[in-house]
Amino acid sequence: MKMKFPKFPLIFFLLLGNIQPSFAFKIEPISRIFTPTGSESTQSYDLVSDKPESQAVEMSVVKREMDLDGNETYIPADDDFLIYPPQVILKAGTTQTVRVTWVGEPDPKQELAYRLVSQQIPINLKKPEVNNPTTPLTTPKAQVEILIKYMGSLYVRPADVQPKVVLESIIAQTDKGKPAIAMILDNQGSGRASLANYSLNLTSAGKTVILKPDQLKEVTNQNILANHKRRFIFPH
Repeated sequence: MKMKFPKFPLIFFLLLGNIQPSFAFKIEPISRIFTPTGSESTQSYDLVSDKPESQAVEMSVVKREMDLDGNETYIPADDDFLIYPPQVILKAGTTQTVRVTWVGEPDPKQELAYRLVSQQIPINLKKPEVNNPTTPLTTPKAQVEILIKYMGSLYVRPADVQPKVVLESIIAQTDKGKPAIAMILDNQGSGRASLANYSLNLTSAGKTVILKPDQLKEVTNQNILANHKRRFIFPH
């Protein structure tokens, strides 16, 4: 079963009430690279509290897929990882270490991409308030509960993986009524490709046009996962 999430790593769910300025907790680091075997197949993360009361946090891992336009879908990957502890009562102002171990395929043929999901669980850990006899029972109370979800990058990378990006197609088209170029890049390699400082030479009828990184903002610093394709559309 596939699950869809927004592309942003930090998600807020808002209910009615008083907004709390605190970010509640954070996870460090937000990105890690695992090896299928050896000492780097187990790694640690720190959950850091930034809230004046205890909170419940749950950890899980989902496999990451990406379509042509960079939209991600996720598949539960509970059988590929061991998380200890998977649920934490994070006390105010403390740091809790969580260990994550890869228990999947010991010899994958390519780099595997996942998301480590850390999210608050809506459990009331506060002590019940003592009723104040001077306060009418009909007084309405507004309350906001902010649930935070981090989706970090987690890669399982075997030795000697390499990206291999080839240009599959490039066509002229219109985008929102303006001339544009649509380009599809195919990463045929075994590792993800990071398109940093990317430039493009276009040759037609003996003429060459060079598009520099500042003209390819939609491409620069984008990732293409192993055995994935990406489509980029930019003004011409």
